[in-house]
Amino acid sequence: RIKYIGDIIILIYFLIALSLSIDAFSISLAIGTTNSNKNIYLLPIIVGLFHYLMPVIGNVISLLVINKLIEKANLIISFIFLILAIEIYKSKDNQETIFIKNIFMIVLIAFTVSIDSLLVGLALGLKQVNIYLVSIIFSTVSGLITFIGITIGNKIKYKYHDYATYLGIIILLALSFKYFIS
Repeated sequence: RIKYIGDIIILIYFLIALSLSIDAFSISLAIGTTNSNKNIYLLPIIVGLFHYLMPVIGNVISLLVINKLIEKANLIISFIFLILAIEIYKSKDNQETIFIKNIFMIVLIAFTVSIDSLLVGLALGLKQVNIYLVSIIFSTVSGLITFIGITIGNKIKYKYHDYATYLGIIILLALSFKYFIS
């Protein structure tokens, strides 16, 4: 019976990891549709790393500090996604659209899609859970989901080049709007 409960808890953490990976999937899909830079394949690794670190950090940070930062964090994330959408739109007519020019942009994107993991880590910190196991699950799922998003985006790009860029812009604008209103 205890093993059964443990399996259910692992399944719950897996489902949480999937829900936390939706933003990473969306942005990786957008990036895949608009980029030919091989550095984009660092994104799943760095997203996975951030989805490991953020719950651990969230476990350490006090609830009072987080409540004050949540409102500002969503506005900052919204602004970052909006800038990425504008950058793609401005460079859409170039033959080779590369808005992820360096590792800094990859880290910024990975950080942005991992903020939710920080908050979940904070909530899980209120319970006695093995945060390292949870973080490994979050990391693995988000890295894999990000890789899948980039791969699908690349396939869409080559088949529907003109429409793929606009799809990437729409996804980023939708993410920006989502964070702006939340």
